[in-house]
Amino acid sequence: LEGVVMDAQQGVLPGATVTLQTVATGLTRETATDANGRYVFASVPPAGEYVLRTALAGFASERREHLTFNAGQRVVLNVTLKLSAVQETVTVTGDTPVVQTTSPEVTKTIESRDLTTLPVAERNYFRLLTLDSNVVARAPGTNGLYVGGGDVWNFGTYVDGTSNFSKWLTLQRAPQRGSAGFALETVSQVQIITNQFSAEFGGHSAGVMNMITKSGSNTYAGAALLVVRPGDLDAIPPLATQKVPFNQQQFGGNVSGPIVRDRAFFFGSYERRRERSQVSVTSPEAPGTIIPTPADEDQGHGRVDYRFSPSQSLASRYNMVRWKQDNEQGGLQLPGTGYIWTNNSTRSKTR
Repeated sequence: LEGVVMDAQQGVLPGATVTLQTVATGLTRETATDANGRYVFASVPPAGEYVLRTALAGFASERREHLTFNAGQRVVLNVTLKLSAVQETVTVTGDTPVVQTTSPEVTKTIESRDLTTLPVAERNYFRLLTLDSNVVARAPGTNGLYVGGGDVWNFGTYVDGTSNFSKWLTLQRAPQRGSAGFALETVSQVQIITNQFSAEFGGHSAGVMNMITKSGSNTYAGAALLVVRPGDLDAIPPLATQKVPFNQQQFGGNVSGPIVRDRAFFFGSYERRRERSQVSVTSPEAPGTIIPTPADEDQGHGRVDYRFSPSQSLASRYNMVRWKQDNEQGGLQLPGTGYIWTNNSTRSKTR
């Protein structure tokens, strides 16, 4: 977030105090405008609503509420202060429009309300990336993507602004039907950049995804989930003579809150997927044979944020995934030609 503080005649105002406060946590950052009246807040987390206050002796203070920022966004917000002989505060209410005018990037942001209101197959946030017209799924029910015409191997993945890319180990690369590496309960928002991204994302020619994880606030909160997907309404597969049994359950939840009010916060989540699916063989060699293809997955995530001062903070997170899927072949292929996917992954990051 950056901008210029001016008076009513468009003259710049050096030395003005600009304060940015997070509503959910009460954390406050403060800076002063330079000789050109300019202020800058770098690395502002997209953590809900913010309040921006601007003050200078001899002028009425201004307070802007309901400011929100998206991942990777560079926002210019100029402020105009009016002369005042008495102590006075001007409050700007309602959603303040913030427009990114300093970058030619072609971006799409999947916000928190999209993650909670849109139906998501297997609660995998990777399925929502196709909301961007430049992103196409390689095959139904997999994590493989074509981004801007490029293959998934050239698609960079970032978590909280740090690289999470690994050609062979990152779960985003595996063509399984389940996890995208982080449970949906963990995701706050996702930014997709498909064109004109800066050199900081070098090495990825197709595009870049930056996922932001949730964090705690001054309010204790929690949620529980149960998703049951029976196969009673499923259709008979093509060329098959009978309906293939299927049953899937997903359950879990999250909890968050303050450790020390206005200073330290925690967030934790857990989610489990249990799938009992089967495939039908339609080959003339073994017609009608039903082959079990079970899948089990556990995902856990924890994050702690601590504020030492207005300019120094620490965030530490730990993510765990345990996943196994028997991907036995069916259809025109005979049993015994399949494979078993297994992946036990843990990742931690402190910044």
